Parts: sequence; structure tokens; C-alpha cells
Amino acid sequence: MIWDISPPVHAGTPVYPGDAPYTQRWTSTFGPDSPVQVSALGFSAHLGAHADAPLHWDPQGAAIGALALERFIGPCLLLTTTRPPGSLLVWEDLVALV
Repeated sequence: MIWDISPPVHAGTPVYPGDAPYTQRWTSTFGPDSPVQVSALGFSAHLGAHADAPLHWDPQGAAIGALALERFIGPCLLLTTTRPPGSLLVWEDLVALV
């Protein structure tokens, strides 16, 4: 079984200072001229839980789409912190949990 541990993103999801926040704008909604709903999304690549591509810190590094998916499937450790949502998580928080 595969469990997706990604938290949902929404308008209140914290972003890195200066990055673009999550936005959603409906471009089409149900009605006489539209049998479907369509939306446009805007956000930073650093929104919510994510994996940084090697290209993020290495100019010669691989883009995220070039990484094998198998690197992201397998055992994991989920940790819970007492920091309030939206606050900065620091290394000491993680060390205290393991």
C-alpha cells in the first residue's frame, strides 16, 4: 500500500518569505455555457511539503522531473512538532523529536 503523506495546500498554507502564496481563480463554473468547472492555480514551487530538486542548490544539478520516482517511495518517519502552523521549523525542533 502507498500512503500519500503530502498535506493539502490551501490559501493559508505558509510560504517561504517573499514567495508567491497559493491562489485559485475559477475560470469557468457550471452553467448554461459550461458543463465543467475549471480553475487557474498560482503558487510558489516551495509551497507546502515538497522535495527540493538538486537544481535548487546546484547550478549543474538535476531538475525534479529528472529524478527517479523510486527515490520518493519507501519507508518514512512522520514527526509532529508543537510549533504553531505557519511558524518556522528549525533544526533543533527535529533533533528534539528523534
